[in-house]
Amino acid sequence: MAVRRGALVHALLEDCDPVGYLLTVPKIAVYRGAGTWDCYLWYTECLRSMGFSHDALSPSEIAAGRLRKYDVHIQPGGDETWQSAALWPKGRDEIRSFLEDGGNYIGSCGGLDIAGEANGSTLCSPNSGEIKFLNLVSYECPRNVLREEYPHDEWARNYWYHIDFDQYSQLVPIALGTPVPLHVRRISPLVFGYEDTIIPGPRYSAGPIAKKLRDPMRVIAEFAPELLPLDSPWSIPPDKATELFKSAAAISESTLGKGKLVFFAPHPEDPNNPEYFKMVANAIFYLTAKGPAKADSFGDVPVQRTPHSTKAFSRTAFEEVERTLSETKNVSENLIRSYGPIKKLDSWEYRHVPEWLLKLPGYSLILMPDLEIKTLEQHIAELVTLVSELRRKVQLLGSCENSLMHDLNALVDEISANTPSRLRRAQKGINRMITELNNLQPIVHEVVELRKQIDHDKSRDLESRRIENWAELDAKQSELNNRLWREIVLFLDGKAETSIFSVWRPDVLGRDSKGILTELSEIRTQVSSAIEICDYALAIAPPRMETIAPKAN
Repeated sequence: MAVRRGALVHALLEDCDPVGYLLTVPKIAVYRGAGTWDCYLWYTECLRSMGFSHDALSPSEIAAGRLRKYDVHIQPGGDETWQSAALWPKGRDEIRSFLEDGGNYIGSCGGLDIAGEANGSTLCSPNSGEIKFLNLVSYECPRNVLREEYPHDEWARNYWYHIDFDQYSQLVPIALGTPVPLHVRRISPLVFGYEDTIIPGPRYSAGPIAKKLRDPMRVIAEFAPELLPLDSPWSIPPDKATELFKSAAAISESTLGKGKLVFFAPHPEDPNNPEYFKMVANAIFYLTAKGPAKADSFGDVPVQRTPHSTKAFSRTAFEEVERTLSETKNVSENLIRSYGPIKKLDSWEYRHVPEWLLKLPGYSLILMPDLEIKTLEQHIAELVTLVSELRRKVQLLGSCENSLMHDLNALVDEISANTPSRLRRAQKGINRMITELNNLQPIVHEVVELRKQIDHDKSRDLESRRIENWAELDAKQSELNNRLWREIVLFLDGKAETSIFSVWRPDVLGRDSKGILTELSEIRTQVSSAIEICDYALAIAPPRMETIAPKAN
């Protein structure tokens, strides 16, 4: 049977002309403005781990037309209304023009929400108010219902994932971060490498439940709620949750002008589930590949060979970069140590939460900037490795007869000239954050003492005093959140917001700055580009090996 099947395949191939797609190195931009919470850092980790370079753009950079330099724009998850406010109106116009002229778009969770329709109405989000979304695609989103349609029953009282607004309830079927299985409904490169049923599936975190997609939007995969175990962490009754998920698009695609769009309602970029990173890679190659065409029609990709340069790279230039990088590493380790006492707040477990407080998402929680701290550590460690690798390969190229030294000269000159000063700016910002962390110690102590007092009152059944302490604790923790994001995270990742539900938190800060992580990411991109040139130069003209004559006996 196997022989016959192989013969059949061979016969089919004889009767068709194979086609191919040319894959190029894509230029990727990731939105890092207000409303993304940690989601843009998820994409940073996802892209970094797969070898893709990218730039993180603020709303002001998008509004200034920077997207025109890129092939793909990624809109991460988060609070779509706050993202819309940050992009409105110039940023929205730039994204639409970018797509109409042939750019590409990837949106996950909130990145799908913001791509939908909202024109000062509540069509896609109950708290949109006067916010206008990007209006790139059209679909129905049945998770948002009037409050009288879904009364405050036992589920609403005990699970904050059922989110209440003034006159709306936002139905979140299952706890944030739960993997949800998918059914593939259409053959597509987006799901290359996956089975027709994808289980356990990428994590779902209150993303849009897109139904009745309107042309040219098409479903690639749908949620498969019937495959979830009955003991899953449902946020609303299982029968209602299953009905809400049923026939909802989990992966979809669309077009706008000359551009193509790919949407994920869940989070394939979530670093807790790297087995779904391949979906992101599939999307990038699907959007940027050139073709289809006959496999032989691309021909050989022309090699741009530049004249060999005899320039000898200065050892002191590399030493200065490495010395400054080592200093930055030491400063960042001090930041991590200073962050320790605040991180310990997470280890204090207190369970005596009044029922009324459970209805208030984000309250009595401290939103730690853990991912930002971890990403800083990873960026610096990776830069140390990359700079060392670049130095080694540049030295190897010294014995090559032919190489791409012209481009490499320029890049190494730029790295050696600018990197030390950029790293010193990062050191200055990190030292500022260390000072602010030390200034936060008094309020951290107050929060710990209030938590102890609440547990003490619980043991003595002092309900009235405990409720007063909870109100005071809410105020203290809200102040601590604000200061953490305003004085720490703003300078780390370039944005400040105290909650994923920031649009209806009056104390949110919508400022943005360059961000140390953005600075380090740009340095990494430069060093990686120089290493790629080294690798190519070594491939076309490897260094000569000295021939050692054998000694005479």
